[in-house]
Amino acid sequence: MKRTILMISLALLLVGCEQIKTVKPEELDESVDRKEAFIPKTLPLGEDEPRFVAGWLNEKQILYVDHQETADRLRSFNIETGEVHTMFSDQNNISEVLIHSSKEQVLIKTANDATEANIVILNKDMNVLDEMTIESSELELEWNAVDSTQLLISAFQEDWSFQVMRYDTKDRMVQPIEIDSPFPKWLGEEQIVYLDNNELINEKSSVNEKEVLATDAVEFRSLADQLLIGTVDGEQKEYTLIDSHGEEQYSWQAENPSEMIEDIESIDEDNIIMSTRADVYDGEQSAIFVHMQEGQEVKRYETDTEGGMIDCSPDGNSCLIGYSLDTILQLDTGETVKWTE
Repeated sequence: MKRTILMISLALLLVGCEQIKTVKPEELDESVDRKEAFIPKTLPLGEDEPRFVAGWLNEKQILYVDHQETADRLRSFNIETGEVHTMFSDQNNISEVLIHSSKEQVLIKTANDATEANIVILNKDMNVLDEMTIESSELELEWNAVDSTQLLISAFQEDWSFQVMRYDTKDRMVQPIEIDSPFPKWLGEEQIVYLDNNELINEKSSVNEKEVLATDAVEFRSLADQLLIGTVDGEQKEYTLIDSHGEEQYSWQAENPSEMIEDIESIDEDNIIMSTRADVYDGEQSAIFVHMQEGQEVKRYETDTEGGMIDCSPDGNSCLIGYSLDTILQLDTGETVKWTE
């Protein structure tokens, strides 16, 4: 089932509104019974310290990668029981793990040298569904959140030239895509969105049709079948959320025109949580996470977590935050707790 994709051969083929509230641990609702509140188990750090955290596999299990002796291991940690299980191991270096939004499949990227990368796709029981090797010095992957059979692959060579490919895991077909951006994102099942200078282009890959979504875009984020677009008009920055049909759902203005979204997660179709950074930094907090509901800020979490990466559990009750994703943020109370120690 394993295949090798050669870049040379590919080149020949053609491709409101609740009152805004800042939540701090010392300002929690006194009605919350702390004795009954869920306290997650912690993973002791030692020789098997996580190299990196992949995210939630389900409401209770977190996937992470560590190294033992001669192998890298993908392991699961249960925050309810404290149990640790090895899900996958490889003699090659595991450089990336993607958990599909459906939580039914996991993609693992490994490499044994600097000229190629291996991709393995497994089901939730860790049985191999597909495996392939791609010649490249760097590899960028974008998994379709709506359709797990669709994968965008950007393969870079040593001179930083690149080829973007669409891989259909169901038909096991690779189609090169001719675009000028190496970092496209999915919108819905088949639309591909990318920035070309400040033009945000939406391309329907099946019919090769292009549409300009915005002419003054400075950033965008894909949320399955929704897209968040950041545009600048003079000194004002605005965020707009559109659906896969290009229809605006809602919009809001950024507090700071230099604000940039560091990460964003969709809780449901009306609620998102995001972290932002700006050139102006007061030094009091290293990460601020904001809950937005239909374009209105309803809750703000101020933490001492380094970095603003986010990965939310499937039930939407808590999120892993920080560059290391080593902290759990409870969305109802604003409490944070380390799950590693």
